[in-house]
This record gives sequence, C-alpha cells and structure tokens, in this order.
Amino acid sequence: LAKALVRRDGLRVPTSASAWVPTRIAELDLSPTLTTELAPLFAVFAPLNAQIAVADARIAAFAKEDPIATRLTTAPGVGPVTASAFVATIDDITRCRTAHELEAYLGVIPSERSSGEKRQLGHITTSGNGRMRWLLVDAAWSILRSKSAETVASSISNRLYRHISRSVCPWNVKFSQKLADDSPSRRGSSSRGRMP
Repeated sequence: LAKALVRRDGLRVPTSASAWVPTRIAELDLSPTLTTELAPLFAVFAPLNAQIAVADARIAAFAKEDPIATRLTTAPGVGPVTASAFVATIDDITRCRTAHELEAYLGVIPSERSSGEKRQLGHITTSGNGRMRWLLVDAAWSILRSKSAETVASSISNRLYRHISRSVCPWNVKFSQKLADDSPSRRGSSSRGRMP
C-alpha cells in the first residue's frame, strides 16, 4: 500500500526486500500530505514484521519436527509453509485411496464437459481448499522459474516417457532400440557416405 501511495504522487521506490521499503521511501522527497498518509502505515510496519517473523519461525519448527512435513520439503519448490499447509489441509492421507482422489480433493484435476462419445476437458475444477491449491501452483512456478527447471522438467518427462512406453506399448521400446542400433553412427565408419 505504501508503494502504491508513493507511485500515485509520481515517485518510484527502488526495488528491495519488504523490510527495506520504509527506509527506501524515507529517502525520497515526499510531500507533507504523503508523509502524513504514510505515518500510520509505518507505525504498524515494524510490529507486524516482528509478528510475521515469529509465525515463520513456528512454521519452520513444525516442518522440522513433523516427519511428513519434513519429507514434503524435500520436493523442489516446497518450503515449510507449503508443507505445513499440506499437512494441515489433508490431515489423514489414508482418506484418499489413490493419488487421483487426492488431486480431486485439492481441485487440481481438469473439469470435464462430455456428452456422448465426445470428451472435453477444461480448466481445473477449483474445488477444495483454494489456499492449498494456490501454494501448489506457486511451488510449480518456482520450479519452472529456477535455473534447474530444465533439469527437473526433463527428468520428469523422461520418467513419464519411460513409464508410458513400458506400460502402454512395450514393443515401442524394442523398436526404438532397433532403430538406434541400425543408425549410421552405430554401424561404424564404413557405412558412412553410402546411399541407402
């Protein structure tokens, strides 16, 4: 809110962590009216940050003590807040017999508008706990934005491809291995340059 009030007067607050916002705003040439509007905000800023720090410490302690939350924090993009929220939201994981039931409970499955033989999938259903869904989407975005996103995404896609190719069409693996063995680079240098 403080940054918005400053921008309204045509000033720009330099990018910084939220703890530094009051300092950065104080360095600007503010009008008396704007200074009066910002005074109540800055009065509650320090105590509010102190309370947030205490809450963050409690959540981090819970995530270290709880075995399920500790395991969840090993997933890429999942921190103590997301892990704690997941444990609090799901409570007893045995309620969901399959991963699909858990996905449906959280509302991260596609909606379906089907009729007859035509199947149409839409956006996610957004049923269930919206805060938990938001945290999961945020964790996914943090993976995609990270420098190791390509590594994570490629390992997931490789695992998925191997799983699909083995379970759905095992002949496909043998066929692709045969193609790889018959490629010119595998046959040796004597076959290079020959026309098929």
